[in-house]
Amino acid sequence: MSRKKRAGRKSKNKGHNPGAHSNSPSPSQSSDAGSQAGAPDDEAHLLAKRSEYSGPIPPPDQLREFEQVCPGAAQTLIDNYRAESEHRREIERQAIEVQRRELEQDRKERTTGQWMGFVLVPLVLVAVVLLGWMGESKAAIALATIGIGTILGALIAGKYLGPKTSG
Repeated sequence: MSRKKRAGRKSKNKGHNPGAHSNSPSPSQSSDAGSQAGAPDDEAHLLAKRSEYSGPIPPPDQLREFEQVCPGAAQTLIDNYRAESEHRREIERQAIEVQRRELEQDRKERTTGQWMGFVLVPLVLVAVVLLGWMGESKAAIALATIGIGTILGALIAGKYLGPKTSG
């Protein structure tokens, strides 16, 4: 037998048994009892709506809802997004400009150092040769040692302490 028929038989049996008492009220009793207690006649259903979005501006439906709750809210959100975007781009432009200036300064310093080395090394070599030719061998050795030490120190410092370049 199907459930419907069984359920119908049970209710017929209950109706024909005058001595049987049920703890649950009949449908007509429950609506009367519900009305008397102030509860709605229909069952209450709770629906939950969850929405998510990703990005700086909510979707159009939510913007409309914001606008209904607080007039001008949608325009404020859009204006804030525009202002924040422009601010972020300006900060990025400034950071790029600072990096550009630092690279330019580094290039100038390296170029100046190379020119100074190009001029000073031959001058030191000429001075060492002249001192040696004049018989001042101790002074020539000292000047050569200082000159070579300075050049090697600059090369080592530039290699290990200077800015890293990718290439």
